[in-house]
Amino acid sequence: MAQIPEFTEPTLHTDPTEALAQVQRIYQQQIGHLREAMQRFVAGETPTAHVRAFYPFIRVQTTTVARAATQLAYGFVEGPGRYETTLTRPDLFARYYAEQFRLLRASHNVELEVGISSQP
Repeated sequence: MAQIPEFTEPTLHTDPTEALAQVQRIYQQQIGHLREAMQRFVAGETPTAHVRAFYPFIRVQTTTVARAATQLAYGFVEGPGRYETTLTRPDLFARYYAEQFRLLRASHNVELEVGISSQP
């Protein structure tokens, strides 16, 4: 069995800033788990199992095809459905993620679900 961080339940957000903050918390939690395992290994402790961590995800579900009046080629989904992607390095991509989250909310008026993916 793998050594994995404690599970965090997915959360729903209507505020893009809160969604981004949750992505950042999850990412730091996962990175912290890997760093602690590496520190124990460097100190001479042999892992008893594979050490795993997982990327945060963002998920939206929409039943509309409505799109805000814009010429942008991003910040919306093509049609009804459930859309999900993993996110990395929120420290580097925070402004980009915040803009995408804001546009998704503006285009579809959906909640932003943030959680831990199954992608190591």
